Amino acid sequence: MSRIQPLIDIIDNDEEVRNASYQGWLIWPVIRFQVYQHIINVENGLTSARKGLKFPSNQILKGFFPALVMFPRLRKVNTLFFSTTLSLIKVGNAGYFNRVSDYFIPLLSGNCAVIEESIDYKHPMPRLGKAAVFSKTIATLITQIIVELQLVFKTKDAIGAYIEVDKLLACVSELLREQNRTIAADSLYTLRKALVKRLISIKPTAFFYTKLLRNSSVRVIVMEDGHYGAEKSIINFCAHKLGIKVYEPQHGFLNQNHPAYYFGSLFTKDEAVKRYYPDTLFTYGPYWSSVARIPNQKIEIGNPHFEQTIERNKYTKEKCILVIGSGVTVSETNLVLKKLLQLAEGYNILYRPHPQEKNTHSDRYKEVYNDGVLQDTAPLYESLAKAEIVIAEVSTVLFEAIAFCNFVYLLNTNYTKSCYDENLKYFKLIEIDELEVVLDKCGLDREAAMQYYWTFDWKRKFLQYLN
Repeated sequence: MSRIQPLIDIIDNDEEVRNASYQGWLIWPVIRFQVYQHIINVENGLTSARKGLKFPSNQILKGFFPALVMFPRLRKVNTLFFSTTLSLIKVGNAGYFNRVSDYFIPLLSGNCAVIEESIDYKHPMPRLGKAAVFSKTIATLITQIIVELQLVFKTKDAIGAYIEVDKLLACVSELLREQNRTIAADSLYTLRKALVKRLISIKPTAFFYTKLLRNSSVRVIVMEDGHYGAEKSIINFCAHKLGIKVYEPQHGFLNQNHPAYYFGSLFTKDEAVKRYYPDTLFTYGPYWSSVARIPNQKIEIGNPHFEQTIERNKYTKEKCILVIGSGVTVSETNLVLKKLLQLAEGYNILYRPHPQEKNTHSDRYKEVYNDGVLQDTAPLYESLAKAEIVIAEVSTVLFEAIAFCNFVYLLNTNYTKSCYDENLKYFKLIEIDELEVVLDKCGLDREAAMQYYWTFDWKRKFLQYLN
């Protein structure tokens, strides 16, 4: 299986790629993650976890009226959070909170507000905490409409975007060929159209958020997924131009094969590039800081949600095997679940879908659900604490599981192979055709693993950083 790290070091450092521009904007910071993720998916036969999502028209009015009050409400806001519904956790019947960002809100002085992005355009309510929450749906919709109109009428912006994307993709394709890596022509064409739309969207995105931020009192932005480029890179740029600091709390797994958090060495030193990314990434600990290579600084503080809930989840172990979904290896996951049903007699087999599979998992795993696999819907840490055995691909949950379970296995799927590296220690790597070994219950050195992956005392470290 192909890994992306060697290619990142080549493409990011290529002068033509780094300097490519569109209407005065650097192109590569905006689209690089999209290009790399496409290469990863094609070369490793991975699917999209978001496949099948469509914009529901009934959400337009629901998002429109809250958006109208966003501008006047933000005039008194000092800290603005950009978050996603993927990180929402339900607290009983009380409501939802964001596991990535909401822990920081009580520690920040002044007024705080949240602009929330949802992949399915639905925002679970009510939201806990005092910060006002606004939907990003309308801003996204208006931008999409502007882009589609420019494509239909073949405006100067649209034509210019096609020219620049074609030049950049030709350069990337040549670099791929030099490394004996290729992308099929039809796949490249699909990527081309998506990238053109992304470039056309730069101008309306920059206009909207510059106006929004300039008419506010915001001096600090906390940006979830801040290194993923696309719209986030434009918001970062606009914020920096207005003298606003941008911080990103780590939200999940990252390493040298995660293109959002690993950049070419020359790319990271380019001062023009740095403006498209957060000023600081708050990492879970020294391991994560060591494997990330980003344009700006890294500060190790830990994982607030993990740390604050780790002591609350002490449950009696149940005879069950918990399989954690990645959302991108559907056929392999189905095969694993089928084999476990045959091998693990006396065990309940639980499958926990990836958050991005929320709208697709019922169809993807219909057959194994009918055969007896149970969908895991309990709070994550409660499920990890109760499970006797946990099987996962490379994901944040794999590392969280070591705090709750003695028997944690790393499943060697196409996805794991695409992002595995020698720094991933302590986990027993198992193949799909040797699943019976999980019943041998080969334990891991939990204490050593915890020290290797996690830093604690996040609140003190965060406040120390602020001071």
